[in-house]
Amino acid sequence: MAEQSSQNAAASSNGGATGQPQSAEKGVKNSGANGAAVTNAGERTSTAGASSNNSKVQMSKTPFPALQMPLGYEEICEILPHRYPFLLVDKITELEPGKRCVGVKNVTANEEFFQGHFPGHPVMPGVLILEAMAQVAGVLTLVSRNTPGALSYFAAIEKARFRQPVRPGDQVITEAELQVLRGPYCKVHVTGRVDDQIVVEADYTFMTSSDSAAAAIVSQQTGQPVAGVTPTSAAVPTAPSALVQSAAAVAPVVQTVAASNGNAAANRRTPVVTAPREASGETFIHPTALVDPDADLEEGAWIGPFCIVEGSTRIGRGTVLEANVTIKRGTTIGARCRIWPHVVLGHEPQDM
Repeated sequence: MAEQSSQNAAASSNGGATGQPQSAEKGVKNSGANGAAVTNAGERTSTAGASSNNSKVQMSKTPFPALQMPLGYEEICEILPHRYPFLLVDKITELEPGKRCVGVKNVTANEEFFQGHFPGHPVMPGVLILEAMAQVAGVLTLVSRNTPGALSYFAAIEKARFRQPVRPGDQVITEAELQVLRGPYCKVHVTGRVDDQIVVEADYTFMTSSDSAAAAIVSQQTGQPVAGVTPTSAAVPTAPSALVQSAAAVAPVVQTVAASNGNAAANRRTPVVTAPREASGETFIHPTALVDPDADLEEGAWIGPFCIVEGSTRIGRGTVLEANVTIKRGTTIGARCRIWPHVVLGHEPQDM
């Protein structure tokens, strides 16, 4: 299937009248419709400057350079920060920036995890299938944002369904469809198929670093340059205003502490953010929190570390969300409330 998806049909869309080639894979339109071009040699190339029809997808103003399909190992490593043994995508066969991406993972019998999962009955772990599919989604989002090498973190995995196991010899074809892209926030729907049968599908929410290369982030933590990863000067889209905090808003709740473990990190200063015991009067969103641009935060709302606030929600005046709180879509919280860590509000009932 991977070979078929990277080739184009010899026939034109109307029997030769227009001269515009179509993809061999069903459902892929010609270059005028989906932002993908076809070279004279019949090889597909991505048109990174193509705009998305989805108003929720905000493409980079500086488009990623056009890529020639399919993308192999070297080209994928120029986009993703992952490396062996955790690079779980072998080939990208289709790429429409701002819209969709198709990638291939060849599952071989010599994968190390098959030794223990399970002896005599090898099955690819579900979490690794999700990771392999997420890396295909990562190629799509990083090219759409024009931030190659940027680090992406899972914020949510929803509606994950495993329909059949993946075994040695299978070829997992992942199709990723971009639904939302606003600054560091993005949502992607992924579908994994083996022999044209759906094996896994899920909805991902990612938080992506604003820097264009993983090297800068790793170097910041370790103080050492990272070989093989070169920072780029690509323009990075501006984050939504709800995610941009002034230093004055952060200062009252940031305490600086020095590490004292006796090693080289002893002089490193780490910001520690704690929830205020009383409303501070200023709206605050922790840098690690994920807040949908459609969320309504009233004055004085305090959003703590690793919180997730989905769209169509309302957080009342002076309300405090402590760490790891999730507010699901459509939820309204009144004024001067305090939500304790790891609380999920607005989710489906869990009782059987």
